Amino acid sequence: MKNSLTVKHTIPSCIFCTPQNLHLIRQEGNWHIALNRKQTFLGRTMLVYQQHIQEVSALPSQEWLKLHSLITRTQQAIYKAFQPDKFDLSILGNEIAHLHVHIVPRYQSTRVVQGHSFTDNFWGSNYGRYNGVSPALEPSLMHHILTSIQSHL
Repeated sequence: MKNSLTVKHTIPSCIFCTPQNLHLIRQEGNWHIALNRKQTFLGRTMLVYQQHIQEVSALPSQEWLKLHSLITRTQQAIYKAFQPDKFDLSILGNEIAHLHVHIVPRYQSTRVVQGHSFTDNFWGSNYGRYNGVSPALEPSLMHHILTSIQSHL
């Protein structure tokens, strides 16, 4: 566990250590706000810490405060863009061992964006129950979702 708490600035093999691997919405201080490539849940976003650490407990106290502010502001921006009914938050790091926070909007009813329907088939359950492959969206739709959130930050 002590190795996962050690701050390393970047790891070349880590996909989150290079921002060009992200659908970047905005950079704020040591954080990237990025649209998750898996849009099973419309507006699913991640807050990715720039420095390569694995555990949230390794964050300096000022970064905890910044993280709280970013969660709040990002949720507000997603709400203004798509009006979700609830948000789930998760910090796992099992698949990508680089500190990132998932902000997952949840919807009681279907939302339609540019002709594409987004239905939350697991409303009322843990979003983690979704184990399927999320189909890739058209780049223009991804861009529209990204800029819709970005315009409210």
